[in-house]
Amino acid sequence: MMEQEKNGWNIRHKEENIMYEINISLHGQHFFATHERSIVSERKLKEVYMVFKEKFPEAEGYEISVTYWTRSGREINMEEIKEA
Repeated sequence: MMEQEKNGWNIRHKEENIMYEINISLHGQHFFATHERSIVSERKLKEVYMVFKEKFPEAEGYEISVTYWTRSGREINMEEIKEA
């Protein structure tokens, strides 16, 4: 985490969050998707993907796609803000 001063406030920048979303379609139509916060590591992605490959086979019309997301955020000190 890195700290930076901006307008007199200390702001901590968190490292980027990495998220994976798995989408399942059935005969070309959206069936369901995991929530972006559900799979946040490559290890978990592989684990869930293998279960989905078994439960939603291509031979039955399912298609699985994976999206890799990144997002960053920052933490601010509200005590400094309310005094400014």
